[in-house]
Amino acid sequence: MQLTGIKKYLQDPNALLTEKCKRSFFNFIVEFWDSVVNDPPILNWHIPYICAEMTKMIQRVVERKVRKHDLVINVPPGSTKSLLTTVFFPAWVWANWPYIRFIKTSYSSTLSMELAEMCRDLIRSEKYQTLFPYIRIKRDKDKKSNFKIQFFDQEKKIWKMGGNLFSTSVEGTLTGFHGHFLLVDDPIDPFKAYSKTQIENVNRWLEQVLPTRKVEKSIVPQVMIMQRVDLYDPSNSLIELRKKGYKVKHICLPGTVLKKTDRESVSPKSVLKYYDMQGGYLDPIRLNKRALHDLETQLGQYGYAAQVQQNPLQAGMGMFQVTMVEIVEEKTFNLTPKLLRSVRYWDKAGTAGGDGSRTAGVHMGELNNGMYIILDVVTGRWSSSDRENMIETTAKLDGKEVIQIVEQEPGSGGKESVQNTIVRLKELNLSAQADRPTGDKVYRADPWSVVMNRGKVILIKAPWNGDYLDEHRRFPGGSRQLKDQVDASSGAYGAMTFTRKAGVW
Repeated sequence: MQLTGIKKYLQDPNALLTEKCKRSFFNFIVEFWDSVVNDPPILNWHIPYICAEMTKMIQRVVERKVRKHDLVINVPPGSTKSLLTTVFFPAWVWANWPYIRFIKTSYSSTLSMELAEMCRDLIRSEKYQTLFPYIRIKRDKDKKSNFKIQFFDQEKKIWKMGGNLFSTSVEGTLTGFHGHFLLVDDPIDPFKAYSKTQIENVNRWLEQVLPTRKVEKSIVPQVMIMQRVDLYDPSNSLIELRKKGYKVKHICLPGTVLKKTDRESVSPKSVLKYYDMQGGYLDPIRLNKRALHDLETQLGQYGYAAQVQQNPLQAGMGMFQVTMVEIVEEKTFNLTPKLLRSVRYWDKAGTAGGDGSRTAGVHMGELNNGMYIILDVVTGRWSSSDRENMIETTAKLDGKEVIQIVEQEPGSGGKESVQNTIVRLKELNLSAQADRPTGDKVYRADPWSVVMNRGKVILIKAPWNGDYLDEHRRFPGGSRQLKDQVDASSGAYGAMTFTRKAGVW
């Protein structure tokens, strides 16, 4: 950026404001905020901080210096992250260096296109065209998915081809496109973050496809900005590359640092001074105590720890507080007069061999004092025939008073498998029924976690106790964490709660 002479300032009343916006990315956002957003700006300290970091990165690109590092930014939802990085940033960069080419990706093409349209509208705005009349969108290359910039060459008095913003979704095509700067904004949908397959596919695309689309491999940086959604999410995948010598700077800004464990997750530690000046809150206006309470209610314990506190496996913030569980001796508990009813719920997701999902059958009872007791747990990785034999054997031991509830997996195969199991059990004069749960295992587990966390769960002392509690302690713990015993427990509790309310038991 070159200084403009005093004569130009006197001739052009907008010259000073133009130069002010060109010199500072943050000043540019302040000036152009109302060109994009109707709500008044809430310019918390983290916004100029991130602006400064991104300014350093683009300046190295312009000066053709070897990439110092990639940047991973973890911030809560509603922190202006998308506007800052994928709407305002390209528009500001082009005001200074109109030849820069961007590749931007998000978890969905709809989101990616919407943000691209906002950037395009910003450049078309009256204010932008007044301050930067030498920048325009090429008319025959004006698509949301890939619009191109032209700039006016003052010396030659002609319009030249400039950079572009190519927007796509994760796992989308990038063939034929290369960029000077890679922008990754929320690469995974929080509602799909509990799918191991989804996370692995996204990580593979970001690791093996996106890096190949750099104009110059040693210079072009990548900025990833997202809320944490899983232990093995894309931000973690990029950060882990540091162990192999890859340069990555991590900015981690949880919603609050009111607890010691929250302070430990902040990166870099130098920004803790801003939290301390604001009573321990990242943004005491938008993310105040009431707003955070509402987010925790809406997201659940794990969702809050991940998306707001940026720590999907934070110590003491697991979904289940297993320390509230009481373990009793069967011989001394005197179960019979206390037990109102019981069910055994089967999660049949497991397959033979390997270390993946297991079949789990949880026998749960409701006591006359409002407590719930886990009487027995059966788990294993069996072939289809061995699994059916185990279900039949276990059901016989339970007796016909215990209803066997079998979870039905999606699709015709799941329906047929469950129906076959129920038919066989009924032929043995045993009680059985199917359950067709909806939603992710984590969301289904929320009601069960409340019961356990309130100290209303008892376990009969048995060898399976340790594994059962450990799975709950780590749950959901990322896409690779076993969830079968938790899912079966959630199903058993849900079945008893529903039938009690419906009066059909």
